Amino acid sequence: MIVEFRFRNFRSFRDTQTLSFMATADTSHPTNVTAEPQVGNKKLVRAAVIYGANASGKSNVIEALHFLRDFVLNSGSRKPGEPIPVQSFLLDDTSVNEPSEFELTFIHDSIRYMYAISLDRVRVHREVLIAYPQGPPQTWFEREYDHEMQQAQYKFGARLHGEKKRLQSLTRDDVLFLSIAAQFNHPQLGGIYQYFALALLTINGGLGTEGPVLERMTARYSAESSKLRDGIVELLRLADLGIEDFVVGELDLAEGAISSLRSLLSQADVSPESQEEMLRNVSIDIRMLHKGRKDRGLTEFPIDSESLGTRRLFGLSSFWTLSLQAGTTLAIDELDDSLHPLLVRAMFNIFFDPKYNQKEAQLLFNTHDTTLLDTAILRRDQVWFVEKDREGASHLYPLSDFSARKDGALEKGYLRGRYGAIPFIDFSAGRNFFHAKVVE
Repeated sequence: MIVEFRFRNFRSFRDTQTLSFMATADTSHPTNVTAEPQVGNKKLVRAAVIYGANASGKSNVIEALHFLRDFVLNSGSRKPGEPIPVQSFLLDDTSVNEPSEFELTFIHDSIRYMYAISLDRVRVHREVLIAYPQGPPQTWFEREYDHEMQQAQYKFGARLHGEKKRLQSLTRDDVLFLSIAAQFNHPQLGGIYQYFALALLTINGGLGTEGPVLERMTARYSAESSKLRDGIVELLRLADLGIEDFVVGELDLAEGAISSLRSLLSQADVSPESQEEMLRNVSIDIRMLHKGRKDRGLTEFPIDSESLGTRRLFGLSSFWTLSLQAGTTLAIDELDDSLHPLLVRAMFNIFFDPKYNQKEAQLLFNTHDTTLLDTAILRRDQVWFVEKDREGASHLYPLSDFSARKDGALEKGYLRGRYGAIPFIDFSAGRNFFHAKVVE
């Protein structure tokens, strides 16, 4: 589970931001929190939701977490000299030349850890991993770039066992030590890498860009685990879509089409292994089984003919089910995209139901669906807002900063601007082009 996520100088966020899952003293909704011995038996919320106007930066909170995860998993396979794909705050001359910073405090295998990195598009400036078992904190390793010596300086703690010096020599300035250590099966650091790979799931982007990818991933995951597939089917049935099941097959692509795709991928310098992976994805055929009249049985519909909402739910279903079955943290950008508010509420409530969430799964998402701002289902420490200031910098802050009554009308207060993070629209200040005479 995530305890706290801090980041600075990333995209629309200039200053240090803190997203905390630590619960306040609020005693409402006891199933919305869980006590954790690793944080002194204090409680963590099982889910958090972020609100904000369009272009406020709320998606960038999810993107910051996604960047950290993605860089941990993939920095070791980057090509030398390739710019690190991090974007600093661009609207002032100071931040654009400073590194971006990310710090995640999390619980893995019953131990609390803090992992932090600082980097720009050229190099990693700092990387540190601290463990908090019973007793004093243990700094497992710390690296810091020395500008005078033009190389990274490493410090290794006594509690970090296994190979270290050789791994240090193999770690380029633009690559994470944690990533390299995992590649060489370091016994301790490999476990931390696995946390980012398996216990932290991030989904960014909407259906137009990520949707087909998510659908194919769901199809492939379902073929690898019957338990996961059963959970996906149950979620689709409970959503009242008229879907009873789904089937996954392979499209019979013409050999000419396959050759053309291989040629294009080769020109793009895609490795042969990645080419085969992409071709397998392209050839996946997904069909939904709908129920009609009792005497008709089930009818197959290709997924391309389904509504955007159905496709969105199917694409998310494997991650949703996997998170609940394995007890992972799931972060989703725009959960409510194309989904009915009542369906979003039902899915949200699953994370608070002990029947479904038996392994401490955790959820983070942003949304425009204000119907979730309801004290009947949410605690105030589960609601966060993002707002931009006049300098274009985004700020993240919790509802618990406000003296809102526990039984107050949160949705009405938010839409009236009490908590900020809403657009202020004034068309009267613009010029009237709507009734201008068109000159041909």
